[in-house]
Amino acid sequence: PVKLYGIMAAARPVVMVGPRASESARTIEENRMGVVIDPDEEGAAAAEGLVEVLRALRADPGARRRMGERAREVFRARFERGVCCAEWEREIRETIGG
Repeated sequence: PVKLYGIMAAARPVVMVGPRASESARTIEENRMGVVIDPDEEGAAAAEGLVEVLRALRADPGARRRMGERAREVFRARFERGVCCAEWEREIRETIGG
């Protein structure tokens, strides 16, 4: 999850092995910019699922490009410094009243 924003900024597709019940997983899945493999849900099949995902992405450069482009678009719209600073400023102004 710590590396998610850098991956998005670099316009790369994301393959995350981790909990589906996380903000990172929701961001990835909702924006169709990669795949989440949750070992707690998939158990022993998680490793096989990871191999399948990597093979599928390797075989489909167009899918990798589209996922990467969506990742970059989401990053620019929601996580770039200017966007985040404006959001923080709004929150602070609302909290302190002006």
